[in-house]
Order: sequence, then C-alpha cells, then structure tokens
Amino acid sequence: MPPSEATILSSFLLSKSSLQDVVTLQQFTQFFPQTKRNSPLIKHIYNNIRQRRTHTTDQIRKNIQVEAKVGTKRLLAARRKAEKSRGKDVDRDEVMVGDELYAAGQKQVDLREIVARMEVAEDLLKTELEELHEETDRILEEMKDIAGGLSDLRYGKLPGEGLEDDLVAGLKALTDLCERTMTTKR
Repeated sequence: MPPSEATILSSFLLSKSSLQDVVTLQQFTQFFPQTKRNSPLIKHIYNNIRQRRTHTTDQIRKNIQVEAKVGTKRLLAARRKAEKSRGKDVDRDEVMVGDELYAAGQKQVDLREIVARMEVAEDLLKTELEELHEETDRILEEMKDIAGGLSDLRYGKLPGEGLEDDLVAGLKALTDLCERTMTTKR
C-alpha cells in the first residue's frame, strides 16, 4: 500500500525537526561572544527557542492531519461525482461508513468494528484532554514562579548588580509564556 498523504507530509516537514537535531546547546553557545558564553541566560534562550520550535512542530503536525482529512473528503466527493456520472446509485450511508471514517480505498466495515474504533477514539480524546489539563496546570505554575520571582521588587528586596537585566529577562519570560499560551488556545 502506498504511503498516505499524512505520512509523506510528516516525513518531509517533520523529520529532524527538533532544535537538538539542528543545533546543540554547545553549538548554540558558540554563537555568542566569548565573554558571554558562561551566562545562564544562554541556556534559558536556547530552551525558549526549543519550546517555540516544539510548539510550531506540533501545530504543523495538527495541520497535516487536518489537511489529510480535507484531502480525503475531496477525493470522496470526486468519487461520488464520478459514480453518479456513470449512472450508479450511491448509497450515502455506505459511502460514509466505508470511506469517510476509514479513508478511501479500504474495505467496508461492520457496525461492531466501527463502535469499537469509536471507543478507542474516545479513550484517545480523553487522554489528550487530560494531557491538556496537565499542560495548563504546568503553564500556570510556570507563570506563578515567574511572577513570584518578580515579587521581590514589590517588597523592596533588590539584589543589587544585574537587577535591570534580571528584571527584563523575567518580564520577557512571562510575556513569552503568556503569548505562547494565547497562540496555543487559538
């Protein structure tokens, strides 16, 4: 059986897509001036870029799945039109069960198997929902940690040197986290 559209797109767009495959932390550190290479902010920047790239990769993966479904629907519509033009009477329920639920070209499936597959899909959706709740909790905790780190300013516990840089870095991390969260929910 030839590879599916989703398989082809995934192998082309997502192979070697993680930041670690492109550049390691050590290689990334070498992009900075010699005097700044020991800064802990470099690792923070690298991790931030890695998270953004992972988010983008996840979005691409979802888009591939959506595009594969749309392509399947287009193929089914073309098939129905061709069958109608040949004079065949197409039973809508038969086409939906045979093609739309399990992709074009596969055999017809009986009702028990459809129910079983739907139960598996339900379990997968429940698992995905739990993962989303866990991610939401993690993001909330991360935001609280960042805001807590900045709370020293409110209570007058100023550390001295590097305050401005620490403040800018903390606010930037909080802003990035909020923006990432907002784009994820859209």
